[in-house]
Amino acid sequence: MKDYLIPIAIVVGAIIISATTYMAVTSHDRKTVELCIKYVNEPNASFERKKRYCLGQVYDYRGD
Repeated sequence: MKDYLIPIAIVVGAIIISATTYMAVTSHDRKTVELCIKYVNEPNASFERKKRYCLGQVYDYRGD
């Protein structure tokens, strides 16, 4: 049983590091999508304004 503990610990550690790295890298994307969805659900803005806002948040789009 002792022969399996080190490889199992390495695999579990790699999974934890991978999950943490994924969450850190995608945190900005998740935040912008949440802001966009929150804004899209507002009833008083026009569709074009919502579209420009979401594009600006997600893609840093200027809308020339």
